[in-house]
Amino acid sequence: MLCGRPHMGHIAFDEVDRRKSSLCSEYPYIIARPITLQETKIWLWKGSGCGATAVGSTRLISMDLNPGGGFTEVDEGKETAEFLAEIHDAGDSSICQSPALWKGRCGNWEHSSVRLFRIEAKEKPKQTATSLFTSYFSRRPSWSAPKSPNTDRPNSDGSSKSPNAEFEASIAEIAPFTQDDLEPEGCYVLDANSDILVLPGPLLSQQGLWQHAFVQACLFAHDYAILSASLEDRPAIPKARVVLGGLPKEVKVKFRRWEERRGLWGSGGLMAGKVTGEEGGMVDVRDVLGVCCGP
Repeated sequence: MLCGRPHMGHIAFDEVDRRKSSLCSEYPYIIARPITLQETKIWLWKGSGCGATAVGSTRLISMDLNPGGGFTEVDEGKETAEFLAEIHDAGDSSICQSPALWKGRCGNWEHSSVRLFRIEAKEKPKQTATSLFTSYFSRRPSWSAPKSPNTDRPNSDGSSKSPNAEFEASIAEIAPFTQDDLEPEGCYVLDANSDILVLPGPLLSQQGLWQHAFVQACLFAHDYAILSASLEDRPAIPKARVVLGGLPKEVKVKFRRWEERRGLWGSGGLMAGKVTGEEGGMVDVRDVLGVCCGP
């Protein structure tokens, strides 16, 4: 069974387990059953959230896999008994549903791919004394991270920073990315279309300036959610939330080749006491910013 997902401006087909739990409303699927050496039976399963571009690309792949033999299109919710017989756990699991606002409105395939950003913070280097004329031409646009409420306390590495010290954050997109790019010491922002998720690693608190990196990730997720709704013509403003445990099922399916045994943070998560596959709660980014930055 092949799943078609947007990838780097194109659509990529990856083999997934032939289970009903692998089906997602946002993607098209190809299920093939060899009958003879020259004949193959192919079904094209269309989720309720698939766009016309995704379905058209899947039809071309289906014709290439079975030239002259044709294929059968199956809409979500109208599966036939013959189709369900090809799914191993047809009666045990449910299909991964996409959010109601996204159903039937995923035609903008160019902006429906998942994006991952890594947020890092570092202390801004102090500027040396220069003349007024020289300093005027040496200015560079920059922005500083907001001060954490605990800047007067020692950091986790044992060093204390001056409350007047300035910090700057860097935001880098990881593209293409895989599950292995999520390091337990990092802080990430995941654009999952309907949700903008802040992913603080379980070992993030062991890094210097981790408070500033986390606050900047929350600020970036909040602003990114508002801008993406208008710039990418999304049906609604995505929800910006902080993930406290594992990822929900509807987000895991967006990853190419997700390994459940590894979990979200791999061996680093086990070192921090995280249980593989455990789904935790989520907190709204605005609530987190209200605690970290004050009213």
